[in-house]
Amino acid sequence: MRNIYKFPLMPGDTIPLPAGAVPRLVANQLGIDCAWIEVQTDAPARKHLVVKVGTGGNIAPDAMYLGTVLECHGQFVWHYYLVPA
Repeated sequence: MRNIYKFPLMPGDTIPLPAGAVPRLVANQLGIDCAWIEVQTDAPARKHLVVKVGTGGNIAPDAMYLGTVLECHGQFVWHYYLVPA
């Protein structure tokens, strides 16, 4: 079965995702950055580390891009990635 789930994004936390997960949106909801990701619920999950990178920062070669959020009226731009744990 295919579902969409919300995951709060806390750098250093891990998120269990099955292969083929599709990020749909990253946004700030009530002061917390979150990702909405479409997953196949009957597929085995693997843990992924949440990584938050500022513009110009280094990105791991195996990182999967989730999305970008703006903070302080666009003064700060953060890019979220998932890295297999």
